[in-house]
Amino acid sequence: MKRIPAIVTAFASGLGGAILLAAAWHAAGWTSPSREAGYPFTEYFMRCFGVGFVVAFALTMLLLGWRLRHAWAIGLGTVTPLPIAAVLEVIRDPTNHNLLPFEVVLYWIPTFLVSFGIAMIGSLAHRRMQGANAATTHSAGGA
Repeated sequence: MKRIPAIVTAFASGLGGAILLAAAWHAAGWTSPSREAGYPFTEYFMRCFGVGFVVAFALTMLLLGWRLRHAWAIGLGTVTPLPIAAVLEVIRDPTNHNLLPFEVVLYWIPTFLVSFGIAMIGSLAHRRMQGANAATTHSAGGA
């Protein structure tokens, strides 16, 4: 039962990280111009995409993985705004997202895999550093 709060925290951190990073990008004016009419919620996130955003996103996922170590929950939280945005847009206009399976394959799955992968690198790096520190402490204590 101790793992459930940690998993929920990792999910919420991935979700919050994605939303806050997009909000910061919009506040700074670093987004691309709108290209699609009728998709305001999805475009909120998609307009952020660029080299700077990718670097900031990767660093955010790396740090979340380092700190929270539940990479799959972080990845799931990170991708959650996309389906929520799609549902809101379909409620608003039922003719939107008629190619939803392609969106899942082209956007949602890659976003999850990238988020999960980078968070996993952070998590593994943290474990490796802890192992190295434990070995150093153990060998120093035994000398």
